[in-house]
Amino acid sequence: MPAPVMQPVQQISIYLTFDDGPMMGSGFLDSLTATDSIPVDVFLIGAQVSRDEKAKKIFGQYQKNPFVEIANHSYSHASGHYRMFYSHPEKVVGDILLNRTFLAPENNLVRLPGRNTWRIANRKRTDLTDADPSADSLVKLGFQLVGWDMEWRFDSTLQQYFSAEKMIAYVRNSAWNNVFEKGHVVILCHDWMLPDPYFREQLILFVKTVRAKGIAGFLHLNKYPGIKSCVDPPLVTDNRL
Repeated sequence: MPAPVMQPVQQISIYLTFDDGPMMGSGFLDSLTATDSIPVDVFLIGAQVSRDEKAKKIFGQYQKNPFVEIANHSYSHASGHYRMFYSHPEKVVGDILLNRTFLAPENNLVRLPGRNTWRIANRKRTDLTDADPSADSLVKLGFQLVGWDMEWRFDSTLQQYFSAEKMIAYVRNSAWNNVFEKGHVVILCHDWMLPDPYFREQLILFVKTVRAKGIAGFLHLNKYPGIKSCVDPPLVTDNRL
């Protein structure tokens, strides 16, 4: 009897994403990605980029860094008033278009502020349904909306961010169950975490351990299943800048 053919084990893919930048400490991402050749996606807020010269400098560094993929996180981030923001879908669309014009990213990837909303290849998921009208309108314009599968959080009991070990355990336990696409894990971090020395240490350890043990591979979101590589502008342009 011939020996059974062993099927290759599918490797997990991890997508490291950072929201709300650029902020103080965001420059760490530029150096980390270049040093470790680690791909990350940064969902930037236009108002943050235009805040001061330091933020503009970081944005310029991101643009030149092949390991950093820039994506759209709205121009205003709803000014922190999410329910009001999503009660006017036309304003949400306008804010995303404004940020698109300002950032000129080489993709049509969007993460909505304050909402874990997915719209990829006719598949959808939404945490809070007030964002649905805005999300559906953006899809009609050619945007692709990316949420997240797990968040790198702060442990209030230990008074520190989750450890690399804990995040790796989450990846292993959730990669085939509690994710939008099986085997693909989108991790949400925030730029305001970057000034914390412990988080930076654990982030570096996470990357090195995942690679050394062959736990997963790191990819840009443009490699995520169902996402179309697109550099064309959306169907409607915004000329308010």
